[in-house]
Amino acid sequence: MLKNVKKESMKEKFKIFFLAIFIVFAFSGNSYSLDDRCESIMKKLIPHPEKFTFDELDYYDYYQPSVKLEKTWNYEKDEWEWLGDNKNNLIILKIFDYKIIDENKLKIGDKLLEINGNKVSELSNEEIDELIDDYNLGDYEEYLTDEEKKKKFNFKFLNSENKIVDYKLGLIELDDNSQADAVVKIEIKNISNINVKENQFSADASIETSWQIKNLYKIIEDDLIVKDSSGKVTGYWYCIYNEKEFEEMGVGQVFSEPFNAIKKDKTLITKEYIVHISDGYYTKKEIEKGDYEKYIDITLREKGNFVFSNKYNLKAFPFDRQILSIKVLDTTRSLHTLDMRTDNWTQYHLDNYKEKGEILEWKIENVQAKYFSYIDPIYLTSYVGPEIIVEIQRDFQYYIFKVICPIILILLVCWSVFWIHPKEIESRLTITIVCLLSLIAYNFVIDEDLPKLSYLTIIDYIILLSYVFATIPNFLTIASFEFHRTNNKNWQILDKNSKFYGPVIYVGLVVIIILFNSTNNPYTASFLRIFSQVE
Repeated sequence: MLKNVKKESMKEKFKIFFLAIFIVFAFSGNSYSLDDRCESIMKKLIPHPEKFTFDELDYYDYYQPSVKLEKTWNYEKDEWEWLGDNKNNLIILKIFDYKIIDENKLKIGDKLLEINGNKVSELSNEEIDELIDDYNLGDYEEYLTDEEKKKKFNFKFLNSENKIVDYKLGLIELDDNSQADAVVKIEIKNISNINVKENQFSADASIETSWQIKNLYKIIEDDLIVKDSSGKVTGYWYCIYNEKEFEEMGVGQVFSEPFNAIKKDKTLITKEYIVHISDGYYTKKEIEKGDYEKYIDITLREKGNFVFSNKYNLKAFPFDRQILSIKVLDTTRSLHTLDMRTDNWTQYHLDNYKEKGEILEWKIENVQAKYFSYIDPIYLTSYVGPEIIVEIQRDFQYYIFKVICPIILILLVCWSVFWIHPKEIESRLTITIVCLLSLIAYNFVIDEDLPKLSYLTIIDYIILLSYVFATIPNFLTIASFEFHRTNNKNWQILDKNSKFYGPVIYVGLVVIIILFNSTNNPYTASFLRIFSQVE
């Protein structure tokens, strides 16, 4: 009896012990938002002294190129290189000149053919560097000479309409001579539910937007730099705040949003602000020398499941490829007051997703980080933001083996009636009518997956052609029966030619339809792109 009492007592002690451990871990797991350092920062900033101005971004006197060209880091060569098309013509990354935007002659993605009479396709990376590298980067006003500010280049572009556009361009002074900077990192975890009928798709994604505020450094450095009792720096702290807490502090922020997101379920999406100090990004030697920038780095992280609107082109369906787009934009600041850019980490994550990611019924062909422009339809203000492009190709085998092949077989059965003697007219007509009804049923199956389109897809053309070729045997059967009834030998010629030419012409027209709709169509599957003239 005593042993049982001791056992029960030990059990109760263990329960209390494990409960205590659980409570400690539970609270320590949330310490980033409850610890004294982060609370101290909030107390300093709410309400903040008026002598501190940190409720806006850091703006710099900056000169940007009228047209910025794309340069990317090559991990294999371990160097920067100019990004061009398959003919080595450079690609427009951004446009900062309002005059060019208003004229609407050039757009992001158009090609640069010549620089001062030199064909870009014939220039090496080093030669392009010597010509326009400094121009393309732009610079702060204090580092530019008057000669550099006035320097112009004769550019020849090829726009999206295949028209040659000539411009004499140089650096431009931005509105109010100042611009803020923000870096956007986008990581795709998964893409699902590609709904072409409702023009949307779902994606599990993480969108991080980072910016710097120097005026905050002196105010909160003591809270983010960890020191021991002797005053020696032992580490760096960071704080995470929710949306409400960050707004209460009144700190300047970039209002970046997934521009084409149409559904944001707050139960599935988290939004938090992470505050770092710049010291943590530098080496001990750099800090000791004082050779580093002092600022507070703020990152807005929004992650979860988003539903994005997307335009689909289905002319090549079911041999189509589609472009999925994720756009991020701050519509409170124009392209002259905020330069939103991506870094190589975004492309790194995209390449990783291409290699390991899977999308049901689709194959990932290519992924790319680029930029898009947007003009407010009311105020006509121009904005530029990062855009993620995911090129996908439909797994068309299902439609070949379960739709197109059965349709072809139905048509072959339909034309097989010419192997039956014309006197069996009832049997012939029964077969052709049944085949026609089967085609109608297939049409309903296809329509369930597609929106009501104003144009015909490849599968629509094939089904319409099949209707015609399923109807023709009816009339030929009646004509053959009439020839036989009147002892006209032409029924033999008619049946003999129909046996061969009917199916051959039908299959040939199906092939022609596929090839015709693939020509000059950028939304065609890769195996058909050899017939297309699109680059």
